[in-house]
Amino acid sequence: MDVQDAQAWLTNFVPDREEYAQTMIDAGPAFALVDNCSVDHMPRVLGIAGVWQIEEHRVNAWAIIDRHIGTDYIHYHKAVKRFLEHCGYQRVEMAVEVNFEEAKRWAEMLGFKQEGFMHKYFPNGNDAFLYARVN
Repeated sequence: MDVQDAQAWLTNFVPDREEYAQTMIDAGPAFALVDNCSVDHMPRVLGIAGVWQIEEHRVNAWAIIDRHIGTDYIHYHKAVKRFLEHCGYQRVEMAVEVNFEEAKRWAEMLGFKQEGFMHKYFPNGNDAFLYARVN
């Protein structure tokens, strides 16, 4: 997966991608959008998303998007929105980097509301806004 520019810093903090992916999958429900019609006929992951459980009623949402998702983004957005609508958790939280305008806009499109500011939240030292969606 060729991670979009705004999330590319993540690769510096993930020494073993397979181990990290397994950790995220084990943390809670997750899924991937896969393009089976690529030019070289090899399946390509365009986006992954999921939640990790914090408490019985509360989870933290995460998403990583490929820089070449293009027009398939609409399918990814619809899948994530459907997932959030039916995940069964009372509260879904999401941290979004303060300078990542597209992510803030997307969080709001998914029904999240901004609730707070978190200093140096991410491993790279960047600040984040806390968003939440209450079902």
